[in-house]
Amino acid sequence: MATEEARLRDEQLIVIFAFRPIPTAFVAMSHEDLPELQEEAEATLKGILGRGPSREGIDVVAKTVPGDPAEVLIEASSNAAVLVVGSRGRGGFEGLRVGSVSNKCLHHAHCPVLVVR
Repeated sequence: MATEEARLRDEQLIVIFAFRPIPTAFVAMSHEDLPELQEEAEATLKGILGRGPSREGIDVVAKTVPGDPAEVLIEASSNAAVLVVGSRGRGGFEGLRVGSVSNKCLHHAHCPVLVVR
């Protein structure tokens, strides 16, 4: 969907993989873990791009960004024509139709939001 939108709008496609670099109540980690987390995020992004549709003819910028995923995407939306997010992420709540990041983006993004399965 994002590639189709970029192609239709003749716009640059910016692909962002945001990842949480800080400790949570469930996972203990330190700032020393950031380089390893960055490498894992970059590998994940590369895998996602490898499985995605052709981006031929589109100017694509792919980057990993440490931070709260919803906040990173909402900030990025301030310079976007449209924000495309997945309907569910990596959370463990099977029955949800829209994940927490998508939901937050729907309510706080600075541009139209397209949620895709």
